[in-house]
Amino acid sequence: MRFKSVERPNTVYVVDKSESSRNLRHKNISDYVQEYDTCGDGMIQHSNSYHSNIKVIQDFLISLIYHIKDNPTDFNMEFWPKYPHPDKKTIIFLYNIRYKEGKTQYYSVTDLKISSASSKMYDKRWEKIESWADGSINAFVRLLNMNYKNILEKIFMCEYISNVLDDIEYYHHNSDELLAIYLGDAKDKEKARNILYLYRTVNEIYY
Repeated sequence: MRFKSVERPNTVYVVDKSESSRNLRHKNISDYVQEYDTCGDGMIQHSNSYHSNIKVIQDFLISLIYHIKDNPTDFNMEFWPKYPHPDKKTIIFLYNIRYKEGKTQYYSVTDLKISSASSKMYDKRWEKIESWADGSINAFVRLLNMNYKNILEKIFMCEYISNVLDDIEYYHHNSDELLAIYLGDAKDKEKARNILYLYRTVNEIYY
């Protein structure tokens, strides 16, 4: 699937699952999304293809929306994130982890358990609960350990996590707050909201 950028007139986006790359994936839009320069020559490729950076995520989503609307029978969304990881039980478990002053504890995302047994120190399945695990949104994000994911996966997970935790009545963090942290500026929720709006628009059109 190929389509022109809306905001970058000499750029064409290419979505191709056969061109997957996991190098520096945390800086990319997706493992399957690349772009190239046309030098103003329509859709003709005049440069090497390279993976689209997170910095152009808004333009990519806007361009994708236009492409889907203009080509309702000619688009492929196999690259779109569909399967959550971590799952619901793991998310709730990590959300409730808290450091206890003066007490050494360990947690296992495999067993979804917390233990104070000293033997866990040498078991690689267990991690020590550090003092920064104070129940804050930043601590929760750190425990989720999703920095390796590409930005589309992170957006998908922010939406999923927010929905999972909606059932917890004391939960007050929305998906835009989570995404702002992953974008590198926890205070810039407006940018996160804009990205989420575009992402949801794609979902509404696609599904």
